[in-house]
Amino acid sequence: AMSAYRYWRIVITAQPDENYAVLAEIELHTSVGGADVTGSGTASASSEFSSTYAAAKAFANDGGSTYWSSGSSPKPHWIQYDFGAGAAQEIVEYVLTGSGTTTYSPTAWCIAVSQDGLYWTVVNVWASQSWTAGETKTHYWIHHTVDRLGVPGRYPVRLYDRTSGELLRESKSAEADGAYQFEFLPYLERGYQVIALDDPATRSDPKNAAIADLMTPEAMP
Repeated sequence: AMSAYRYWRIVITAQPDENYAVLAEIELHTSVGGADVTGSGTASASSEFSSTYAAAKAFANDGGSTYWSSGSSPKPHWIQYDFGAGAAQEIVEYVLTGSGTTTYSPTAWCIAVSQDGLYWTVVNVWASQSWTAGETKTHYWIHHTVDRLGVPGRYPVRLYDRTSGELLRESKSAEADGAYQFEFLPYLERGYQVIALDDPATRSDPKNAAIADLMTPEAMP
C-alpha cells in the first residue's frame, strides 16, 4: 500500500511542444474511483505561463475549462499539490485531463512524493503516452491468480514490458488464493508479461516459472 505524503508532484519529462506543458485537470483520490481530495491545500509549479494559467487552475474541479500552462522554462516541468502540515494523504489514484490541444499534453511523466518538499521519492512512471484533445487518462491494472500444480500460495510474481524486456514491478501472490495485482499501469495492448516463480524460501528444487504472455491490462474499477 502507498503511504500518506504531504506533497504530491507530477514531473513532466516530455511533451510534443518544445517549450510548454499543459494539464487541464488533476484529481487526487484516496480510494479507487473516489472523490477528489484536493481543495484546501496549495498548488504550485516549476513555472506558470501567466496568472491566468496558474497551477491552481489544474485543481479547480471545473471540468477542464481552466488549465495550468508552464512557462517555456525550466524543463522538466512540474506541478504539485501540498496538502499542508499534518494533512498528509494516501493517494491511491490520480486522474489527469490533458490539453485541448494535444501538442501541449505530457507524453512522459512521473509521480513523486515528499514529506518536506525537499526530499522526493518517485512512486510511478509513465512513458510513451499519447492523447486525444481534452482526454482524461484512465488507470489500468493486471490481476490474476497463480498456483503450483493446482495449489495456490505465496509466490514471487514479476511484471515485464514484453517489448523491451524491462522488469517493471515485483510482488508476491496472496497465500490464500494465489491472487496478485499490478495497479496504475499505462495501457499497452498485449504488451505485458507476468512470470511467477517457486518461492525459494519454501522450495529446495530450482525455480520453476509460470508465464502469462501477451497480457493487456484492464481499466481499474
